[in-house]
Amino acid sequence: MIVIEISSNRVVETLDILIHSLIDPLMLSETIDDQIKIIDDESTIAQFDDHYRATRLLAYLARENHPIAQFSWGKKKV
Repeated sequence: MIVIEISSNRVVETLDILIHSLIDPLMLSETIDDQIKIIDDESTIAQFDDHYRATRLLAYLARENHPIAQFSWGKKKV
């Protein structure tokens, strides 16, 4: 979920920017794929780190509808 706060006099301009970014994103699909690989690699490396383990434990113990239960660390395969 994305939450955007804007002043009422900038609604049209803000929506135009948001819609344009969805229609014609600045990142190339190859760049996005590269970023996904980087995040996946970082997650693989960090899995033996105590901070990572604590974060995963919090995600496991969180209520099902809490955001951390859905996503706490990047991983290509969920």
